[in-house]
Amino acid sequence: MTRRLGLAAAVVALALALATATCGGDDAAGDDTDASGLGGPSPNLQGPASRYAPYLNELRGEFEANPSGTYGFTEQLYAGSGPFHSAAEAAQLIGDWGYVDGYQATYEPVGLLAAAVQGRFFVTTETHLFKTTDGARKAFDTYAAYYAAATGSVAVADAQGLANQSAAFKIESGTLGNSTVNAVFHSFMFRRGNLVAIVRTFGGVPFMTIEQARAVAVIMDEHALGKRVNDEPTPDTRGGPPTPVGKN
Repeated sequence: MTRRLGLAAAVVALALALATATCGGDDAAGDDTDASGLGGPSPNLQGPASRYAPYLNELRGEFEANPSGTYGFTEQLYAGSGPFHSAAEAAQLIGDWGYVDGYQATYEPVGLLAAAVQGRFFVTTETHLFKTTDGARKAFDTYAAYYAAATGSVAVADAQGLANQSAAFKIESGTLGNSTVNAVFHSFMFRRGNLVAIVRTFGGVPFMTIEQARAVAVIMDEHALGKRVNDEPTPDTRGGPPTPVGKN
């Protein structure tokens, strides 16, 4: 299975530290906590999905937005990039889940692969909104199963949970460019109410754990919970697609 991982044009699949929980948000909708301890507010969040992407100035380290990897999802685009095995399956599940819209934001370290060899990393985030919490739950479960089945995917069982459901995976594959530093992809996904969000990182094995991806996921969850400003993104000054630049 192929997944876009921002700049790193590689297959990404991350493992599963699964959990389920509950309520709060734009329009509070109850509590969805299970025995795993995940839970809390389960809001019915309002669109667009881009409101819940991280701002550039919220990321720790020197990053730049990548306009070509930053864009909104239509149903057609989502059908070609989501956790689907065929066009027919995509059409059915998108309808069943009540897909509303989505957004991808891609960030790269200043210095690109040369910086990654020194410990920096690439980040790609996705946010997807569904009409109901139940639809988002079904989507999350499908993502988790899809990622867990990916070639080379290993579940990060000790990843700390987040929101109402979360899962974490990693794939070690190749090296960073022409260097001898082994490369690793980490993914952390979570559901908060009717939002499903995914964070993917790409960097060197000696430097990376699931924690970098989870830290970005926490920022996104705080947007969903209204703990951070969640304005719509502003257009990129270089004329590319909109990117979440944030406010100081």
